Formats: sequence, structure tokens, C-alpha cells
Amino acid sequence: MKMSHQSARRYARLVVGLAVLCLVVVGLANTRVNPWRVTPVSWQDPKYDDYRGEVKSLRTTKAGILRSGEWKVALVGSSRVANAFDPELATWGRKDVANLGCNAAFLNETTAIGKYFVEHEPAELLLLGIDPGDMTSKVDTRPLFDFESSPFSPNAGLDNELRYVFGISTLEDSLETVMRAHRKQLSEYGPRGMRREPKEHGKSQLKFIQETITVKTELETTDAGGPDRPLNEGKLKKLRGLLDECRVRKCRVILFFHSNHALMHAEAKYIGTGVVPFEKERRELVKLLEAYPEVTLWDFCNYHPLNCEALPLENPKEGKIEHWNDLGHFHAEVGTQMLAMMLGWPQPHAEWSGIGRRLDAAGLEAYLKEVGDGYQRYMTVDGKRDLEWKERLKAGVVK
Repeated sequence: MKMSHQSARRYARLVVGLAVLCLVVVGLANTRVNPWRVTPVSWQDPKYDDYRGEVKSLRTTKAGILRSGEWKVALVGSSRVANAFDPELATWGRKDVANLGCNAAFLNETTAIGKYFVEHEPAELLLLGIDPGDMTSKVDTRPLFDFESSPFSPNAGLDNELRYVFGISTLEDSLETVMRAHRKQLSEYGPRGMRREPKEHGKSQLKFIQETITVKTELETTDAGGPDRPLNEGKLKKLRGLLDECRVRKCRVILFFHSNHALMHAEAKYIGTGVVPFEKERRELVKLLEAYPEVTLWDFCNYHPLNCEALPLENPKEGKIEHWNDLGHFHAEVGTQMLAMMLGWPQPHAEWSGIGRRLDAAGLEAYLKEVGDGYQRYMTVDGKRDLEWKERLKAGVVK
């Protein structure tokens, strides 16, 4: 039996009405829970604040932090920043500091995150961490995570904004946020963006380090020498563009070269050579200061004893390096010392003051020699045992 024209119209209106009703319900649920903090509205429920933030949507969540308040200081970088730079330290004396560090975020991402901060907030200070090896690496981490679907992407448009309100993926994360709140299970990242606890690797620290060395990827680690690897001009262009934007908006910038554990980039083939780890990158960063003299540059990637702590080879199952989660991630205690040095705060560990050095053209050559000497000393004396273990591991002798 054929449906009458009037009945068809009523049916169509019913379908459209139900669809609109569903969209309204989904939109209200998503904005009330606001799982990524990216759609702050007056009716959002504050009881979910400690439970918001999904690791799989970390870039979107970090952008949501910026949208959820007014921020004047931003800590930007990789997971080293996310894990160890506390925006809630009493030493700040302020509550407008956000940690925007993201796991595996290299310069293609961090420069965009920094630019979003200075363009959208009353920015006064930007601290930008640079991972050793990033400036010569071809790796682009943007396709690996949710960068392109986050507000940080220059290509972000209306479709993203609609997804934040009406999207099924947003609804799924809203439900997960509600369930975490029900279980009183805090989200991995706090409301100001710092990771609450270092990520557990699910195995002994030494076992994780061993796997990092044997299953070596450019995302995890890069060759210390790198004398033949050219600078990545695309990343450098983005860094200069960020510094230009900060200059226009009168936002102070502190660049810093991240600390790594000395074993991470130690290679026996460089013993007795004149190789200085990351020399090319350091020279380029100091060269930037000629064009941007208002920028401050710090270097924490050296051979201070803190960066050379011995591996727990005698107790491989339970032993740990005291101040490191693994070869690439230092503890928050070290991050606080780094902040104190860069910002002129009282240093919580005066005995660690040698871990960082403010760099400029005048002191560069002496510092490079110091780093080169430290590299040789580590490989032949201080870290000789650990480097030999690493070399045996790479050769398949250690299982």
C-alpha cells in the first residue's frame, strides 16, 4: 500500500526531528562532560575536571586546557616536559601556568603548539624544550597522534569544532570520563597538563631500556654523533616562525636543550674521535640568538654525574636508575631543578647546578670542548661498564 503524500511528510518530519533530538542530546552530553576540555561552556559539570583528558586525544586535550582558562606561561615540549615540569609548583607564585608537553612531540608539533598559545592567550613566557636529535631528524610525529584533529593544527576547521560537540568519538570519551569519575580514577594528566605519575612500562626498568636499545627507532633515539646528518630546514623554519610570532606579541622565550641519560647516545665507535654529541644542533641554536637576542638558551644535555647514573646491572629485575624513568625521561625532581636554574629560583639541589648551562656565542667553543671531553670520559671511564653492556646487547651477546 502506497504511503500518502501527507503521511510521507509526517514521517520525514519525524525522522528529522528524531535526528535533531539525538544531536541535541549528544551535544548536551558532550559539552556537559567536556572530556577534552575543548568546549568550555557555562553548563559543563565541574565534578569531571579531575577525570578529563584522554591519552589518545592528548593534543586535543592540551588545546582544551588553553581554551578552559587564561594562561600567561606555557611549558611546551615532548613527554620530558609533560612528565617533569610541574605548573603547580608553589615557586611559580601564580596559577596561570600550563603544561602543554605531549608524548613524542617534535618540533613540527611543538612550534605549532607554542604558536597557538601566543596567538590565543595573553602570553608572557614560553619555555620550549628541544629533544636532542630532533633538529636533524626527518621524523614528523604529527600523523602518529591526534595533532591534525586538534585545534593546534593550522588546518583545523569547522568540521573539528562540530566533532567536539556532536561527534561519536567525543561521546565515547564522555562516557569513559563519566566511568572514571564513578570509579574515582583520576585521568593520567592533571587539569594544568602535567602527567600525574610517570608511566609504568609494565616491566623492569632495565628490561625496558634493553628493548629500547635493541628495537631502536628514530622516534625513540638518535645517533649522538650525527656528523653527516644535515639540519632539518623545515623544522628550523617553523622554529623561526614561532620566535617571530613571540617577538611581535612580546612574549619572552626560553629555549632549552633537553637532558638525556648519557648512555642513550653513547656509541663505542666514537671513542677516541673528536665527535661532540649534537654539535651541529647546538651551533644552530646559538646562531639563532644572533637573530633573536631577546631569546634565552639553556643546555642540559651534558655529562654531569646526574646524567651518567649507573644502570642497575647487578639487580636487573628490581634495581632502578635513581633519577630516571628510562634513558630519555628524568624525574620531576630533576625537572624542578631545571626550572629553577632557567627562571632564577632558589635551587632545590645546588649540587646539581652543573647539569645546565646558559649558552651564548662567547662561551660556545669552551662548552663544546667540555661536552666532547665529558663524552669521552663517560665512554672510557664513568660509563665504561654500561657502554660495554650496551655494545654486547647490540651485538646479540646479552639476552
